[in-house]
Amino acid sequence: MLTVGILSLTIPVVAGAVYLLAQRDKLPKRVADARGIALQTVIIMVVLLAIAGGVSAVLLTRGGEAVDNIERTDITRDAGDYSNETLCEAAGFTWTTSATGSECTG
Repeated sequence: MLTVGILSLTIPVVAGAVYLLAQRDKLPKRVADARGIALQTVIIMVVLLAIAGGVSAVLLTRGGEAVDNIERTDITRDAGDYSNETLCEAAGFTWTTSATGSECTG
């Protein structure tokens, strides 16, 4: 969230500075039009990059929070949840086979 706040303050300042620097040395009208279009293109590119950076910062922050929440949950499984020998043994339980059938035991 701090990154988004910094970007929301920095982008208008940078755009204003670029505009003021472009207005400092006025060229003849015909050249100024081409320069104005180039300046608008640069400003639009900078704004789009800033928006993309803000979105990626939010996604990374929210993704990290989601991973932390999932890691904090205490999920425990019971031996009876497994009906497959491979999964039973991978979970640390013992697979037993008897005359009546097979089962996962703790």
